Amino acid sequence: MHLRSVIIAATLGFGMATTTPTITLADQHGAFDLGEEAYMTFCATCHGPLAEGNGPLSEMITDKIADLTQLSINNHGEFPMLRVIHIIDGRTGLRGHGGPMPVYG
Repeated sequence: MHLRSVIIAATLGFGMATTTPTITLADQHGAFDLGEEAYMTFCATCHGPLAEGNGPLSEMITDKIADLTQLSINNHGEFPMLRVIHIIDGRTGLRGHGGPMPVYG
């Protein structure tokens, strides 16, 4: 899986967690930019700029940080979109993400 897929999932997850998405298909480039900005702000500190699980805070966290580039590979070739959204918005708990609100960097 590429970083682009992670960024798109992050955009969808943050959007679904906070509001109804209002991004149209005609604005895909804008959505990608927003997703990249959200990922770099909220996710890259742990998952790293390339989503490989090696962000600057990864050494300070006792749990292994997920390599997001392997999500599709580890899920029989399919990107687990709903699972990712549920982890981002807190419906599926991860110790590193705290309670209902994920810990942002």
